Amino acid sequence: MSKKVIEIIEGIFNKLIDFTDDDDKYRIANTKRYLQIEDGLRTTVKDVVSKAQFKVIKTNFVYLLTARYQEERYVVFPNKYSEILEVLDLKKVDDNAIEQGIGILALGFGCIDIKDGITSLKIIDECLELEDENGLDHVDFTYSQILEFFEEFIVVIIEDSSFKVEYDEDFFRIYAIMLTIESNNTLTEKTFENFRELLFLESSRSISISIISIIQGGINEHKFLELYQCIEYLFIIMNAREIAIQYNIDNNKAVDIVINEHLRSIESSKVIAKYASETSVINFYEVLLDEGDCKNKSEKVSAYIYSVRCNIAHLRYKQEQLLENVKWKVMLEYVSNIVLSIYEKMDGELVQLCQDTNAWTPLFKTILSDKVDLPLSIACKMECLQTKVTMSVPV
Repeated sequence: MSKKVIEIIEGIFNKLIDFTDDDDKYRIANTKRYLQIEDGLRTTVKDVVSKAQFKVIKTNFVYLLTARYQEERYVVFPNKYSEILEVLDLKKVDDNAIEQGIGILALGFGCIDIKDGITSLKIIDECLELEDENGLDHVDFTYSQILEFFEEFIVVIIEDSSFKVEYDEDFFRIYAIMLTIESNNTLTEKTFENFRELLFLESSRSISISIISIIQGGINEHKFLELYQCIEYLFIIMNAREIAIQYNIDNNKAVDIVINEHLRSIESSKVIAKYASETSVINFYEVLLDEGDCKNKSEKVSAYIYSVRCNIAHLRYKQEQLLENVKWKVMLEYVSNIVLSIYEKMDGELVQLCQDTNAWTPLFKTILSDKVDLPLSIACKMECLQTKVTMSVPV
């Protein structure tokens, strides 16, 4: 067994050791622990563990492991999110050896939590206290024995489907969709539906972290600001496109100019007027403003959304007190209608610009030896979105 495989297996038992109470640690036997793989599966399992390229994508509460082995790509999901398979048209791996190999990687790198109800004493009694016997210098455990201590998970193969998985940012899209499945009552069902539709657009790679923050956030005002940032992000795009056309330069240079010079000539009113669907604007106006006939509903809606944004960000913008009367669930739903309609219209252009500027991180483009920051997307560069961390492990 190679040193790498041994170290990964040690990672599984180290997680169990870390979980035990300090008062119980004196009972842990000083011995080596191995996984005994079935004869018919052993060769392939070891090959997967030793040769697969993989990354661990860290989200707020879940670690998603993705791996590539012999040109096929896989991802590991907690079983409680199994509905994601149908939503994204994904299939479980039907090869036991590959399933175990990828599973060992996920377990060894801490992507799977200890099962609810498992106690320190149970882990000690059934695993860590056991000592080597029959002249062996180690204790063997089967894969199924180890799974008893961990939450259930599924290994999925990523094939060509309507949901493309080509960049690290796609896993934030996937995680956000997982959160919409596990939806709570902090948002309306229509808002969750809008987010799911939005996350199926490739351009949502750049705003997926904002969507995660909205779903997981506890303060409505903060949710609104995150949603507004999805519009504000487009200020960079529209400015960059105008500069690229005006000065006949490529998109990459244009984006750098906008970011480095802090250009913000494009306002939300222009984004909404040019790209939001008429239906989304009219519905917002009739439900949240209802000021009678108006020749320019888009302008009214944009001004109102911007006023709410400023009231939140600056406490009292022009001493107005709009926030006291805001119905937040309704507000977030109808702003999400507008955001969805904008991104549906701009999706192709946004994808092209982000690819031209290398804004997203290709999966498995490089293999790194330590924790690294995700390369900043355009949205992260403007400090609108929180940068997350990816662990890339040498193969």
